[in-house]
Amino acid sequence: MLISTFVVAVCLLSYGSAKKRDNLNRLESHIGILEQKFKDLEKQVAKQNNELRDQKDLLAEKSEEIKLLKELLQKKESFIDTASQNIGALLNKSPDKRFLLDDSVAFFARLDETELTGVALNQTIVFDKIVLNAGNAFNAQTGQFTAPVDGFYLLSVSVASDLGHNHQLQVALMRNNDIIARAHAHGDSGHLDQGGVTIVTGLAAGDKIRVKSTYQDVTDFYGNGLTTFSGFQIMFK
Repeated sequence: MLISTFVVAVCLLSYGSAKKRDNLNRLESHIGILEQKFKDLEKQVAKQNNELRDQKDLLAEKSEEIKLLKELLQKKESFIDTASQNIGALLNKSPDKRFLLDDSVAFFARLDETELTGVALNQTIVFDKIVLNAGNAFNAQTGQFTAPVDGFYLLSVSVASDLGHNHQLQVALMRNNDIIARAHAHGDSGHLDQGGVTIVTGLAAGDKIRVKSTYQDVTDFYGNGLTTFSGFQIMFK
């Protein structure tokens, strides 16, 4: 009887130890699963932090670009105001022989797309947005204005360089095969630059006016309305 009791006690102890080991193994396995989930969560948080930093950097770049665009637009508005004042002064100065703007011959074209890339040397600039083409003397497909009649014309060109490092460009205002004016822009270290030229010249009927790239083999132009080409006929009375 004593021996049977001892055997039963040993069996109970062995069963208890086995159960504890089984519980311990299950606990260790559960801890391992929790640790892996924690590591996965840490990776997700790190990825989201990286994406957030990238978005903040992009937002900062866009903010700087918007600031530069506003500065260029302000300069252009100032130039237009000055030109308007000069025209008004000329009208008031010569009441007996003043010039009028003939609205039957006028055009205004601009580059609305963000960039015009891969422009070759001596290539004519073709503008993707035709704002005004009174008299239909401007050809949107070729980028050329053809004078419909003999007379004096005001012609204006503005160009904006791309955002590339140390990016320069130069264009020539062409009358047929002759250069009659030039404009230059020089962007540097991610900053835009805009250059322009406005002239008054005599044209014969059939003369073709265009803007061509003249600085280097291949260049890029910045758009967003900052690269433009316009003109109109001046009528004397």
